[in-house]
Amino acid sequence: MYGQEGPAATPAPPRFIENRVLLDFNSSMMLYRWLIIPIVIINHVAAENLTLPFKNRMKDVHLKFAVFHSPPFNLVTFKPDGNCTHAGPTAILMDWLAEKLKFTFSYRCLNHAISEKYGNPIGHSINLTSNKEVDGVAVAFVPTLDRKKNVDFTYFVWSEYFAMVVPQPGEETRIFAFIRPFQSTVWLFIFITIVVMVTLMTLFSRTYSKYITVNVLATNKGLTMFGRASNYSMYIFNIMTNQGGAISGDRFSFRLLIGVLLLVAMVLVNSYSSTIVSYLTVSKLKPPINTFEDLAASDDVDLLVKIDTYVGHEILGANSGVLKTLADKARQNPDRLLTDQLKIDAKLGTGRFAYAWLQTYCKYFVISQYRKDGTCRFRMSDPLPFNLGFWSLILQKDSQYKSAIDSALIEPWETGILLFWMKSAIPRAPKCFAKIKPRANSAGQMAIKSRDLVAPFLILGIGLGLATFAFLMELVIHFRRRFKFVNMFYN
Repeated sequence: MYGQEGPAATPAPPRFIENRVLLDFNSSMMLYRWLIIPIVIINHVAAENLTLPFKNRMKDVHLKFAVFHSPPFNLVTFKPDGNCTHAGPTAILMDWLAEKLKFTFSYRCLNHAISEKYGNPIGHSINLTSNKEVDGVAVAFVPTLDRKKNVDFTYFVWSEYFAMVVPQPGEETRIFAFIRPFQSTVWLFIFITIVVMVTLMTLFSRTYSKYITVNVLATNKGLTMFGRASNYSMYIFNIMTNQGGAISGDRFSFRLLIGVLLLVAMVLVNSYSSTIVSYLTVSKLKPPINTFEDLAASDDVDLLVKIDTYVGHEILGANSGVLKTLADKARQNPDRLLTDQLKIDAKLGTGRFAYAWLQTYCKYFVISQYRKDGTCRFRMSDPLPFNLGFWSLILQKDSQYKSAIDSALIEPWETGILLFWMKSAIPRAPKCFAKIKPRANSAGQMAIKSRDLVAPFLILGIGLGLATFAFLMELVIHFRRRFKFVNMFYN
């Protein structure tokens, strides 16, 4: 034998294998934990080091910001002692920013009296920043190439579309409500019909009295042409007003003409009387102003332009279209070209003007007037055809704090806290922004058009034609009989 085989290996129990696997897994997890702790610490330290530059760089720094009244973002109020208070969403943002970056700040408040030398607070604040008299402006601006030459802009803090504050449409006067059931063309046709009917009846009557022997009452033989026309006009007006009347006529053409008139008058009177009550009792609002085209077509509302804003530049710089029309109207009235927001608010409150600016401002003004008057006197229009605006704070040119402030400003925008501050700062008045559903058109509120009366006017045309034909036939028969009678008399 080459050798003996040893005894067969005894397999390990299953329980032992399970415990060994579990031990190996726990050992691996423990090793992983010990390895991951240094990595987490290193990442945390690295993150702290990344944030320390903009957190600690501004510690114990004091900045001065120019600020002026720009509702609803900046609500600046001057006190009798010359000091001022600053409230609104931008004030909340500045407090949050100072706490975030550990700096302190103060305001240099401006108004039109202080900034008169520089034209307006906007130009004055930019001038102060470019001259390094202040560190920045705590009012948001739209960056432009001209402004970027003198100052720096932070990461944007606000963005939204533009709209208009417009007065609520008032009721149209009801003095002339009695003409609303018919369109102007229908009234024109009615007037033409009356003139034609009076003329034909007068001519027929005159002809009958002169050439044909008829009843005196039928033709008013003793009257002049003006007398006959007056009588027939009064008769037609009585018919048109559903008062009735009497007129005699023993000629077929005359009676045919009157009969057709009565048929047409019956349709007109019934159509008119069935709708006039609703026009006299139901108020009708003037067309609302939702666009610049609506504003240009309005005779009651004019546009106010703030010449030192983005919207003002767009309107005044237009070379064609409705914006140029509005700009030309504003230039003809210099009192509508303004820079003082307080004056704009005062003029706007009269209810005779519209003003284009940010949607947030429009909501704020509508609500402030509602809280003041208790009624919704103003409304916000549809969004205007301007590009979406991005608004940023202003800092000195090449400011050493720009990167720190930019990094901090990303957080409130991305988290949506800016929207929360804005909604918290502006009160609410849902009834002033409720969408009114248009009422379904009804016959009582739809003016009767000329095409709706084609049938009665067609009947009138046929009747006039038949009456004229009958009138001519009567004349032919009369003269034939007269000619025959004359021949018989002389023969």
